[in-house]
Amino acid sequence: MKFHVELNENEEAISLEELPAWLDQVEIMDKGELWLGKGGKANPWWKTFLGLQPQRVEPLLSLEWCGNGACLYFHDENWSEYRVLSKNSSVQFSQEVRAAISHGEENPAPHDECIEKSIAFSAVRESIKCWERPTWLEYRYVE
Repeated sequence: MKFHVELNENEEAISLEELPAWLDQVEIMDKGELWLGKGGKANPWWKTFLGLQPQRVEPLLSLEWCGNGACLYFHDENWSEYRVLSKNSSVQFSQEVRAAISHGEENPAPHDECIEKSIAFSAVRESIKCWERPTWLEYRYVE
């Protein structure tokens, strides 16, 4: 199975076997924007005929981080968002960090949607292993 990744606007396909080592390298970066989807389901012939990709990509997650702060959204097949919420975190992130991880929104990310980068990457790794959102996190659902 191939994963479709977009890291800081650069797209590539990565195998499941390559993904853990790739994530290790990405996590070292001080700042980044990551979108991850899995592919493989064939589109109907008529969608390919109309110019769409021959294979569908199912969205999994999007992650933005800056320094030690991160904002992580999981997606379902309808592209709805499950925004990870911080649980009793004593870490408060600056407005500058929250603005850098706001997923393109005009306003900085809300305090309760900012988590530590290490927690975000742990959640990403777990979701890839079990193909679902980690149950130890809390979420805000947004259609």
